[in-house]
Amino acid sequence: MDANLDPPYDIQYLVNRDLSGYTELLELLQSEKQLLVNRDFDTFAAVLERKHALLTVLDAQTKLRLNLLTSRKLSSDETGMQALIEQQPEYGRETLIANWADLKKIVMKCNRQNEVNAKIAHRAQTTSRQILNILKGAPISTNLYGKSGTAKGSDAGLSITRA
Repeated sequence: MDANLDPPYDIQYLVNRDLSGYTELLELLQSEKQLLVNRDFDTFAAVLERKHALLTVLDAQTKLRLNLLTSRKLSSDETGMQALIEQQPEYGRETLIANWADLKKIVMKCNRQNEVNAKIAHRAQTTSRQILNILKGAPISTNLYGKSGTAKGSDAGLSITRA
């Protein structure tokens, strides 16, 4: 992708492509959540592979957008993007503004969904570790918390693991 394409198509094209990519990423993250909840790790591996490939593409697309901003002597942040949008011809600006807003929203949704998935994965990992410890005959661990919210020992002789 050449960062010197004629406006308004350059930035509109990049934003539309990012919007499409992040929409697909959100769908993959939602699928990933279901697979984690259902413990369908065979299918999970395939979704994870597709997610990593898509993230690589999205990272490259972000770099193109940032190169476009810097090639026009604009900052590589929201301020620079807003300045670039304002430089676009009026006939395409409204669509670009809407698509940019949609892109920011979907990126936020992706971030939230990824955080949920990470919590589910961590919980599954902790549960698996506890089950393995039980099967190995190791002492049962539990998390007990005091008024301050910090982990504290148990009088029942249980060991404490920190989450």
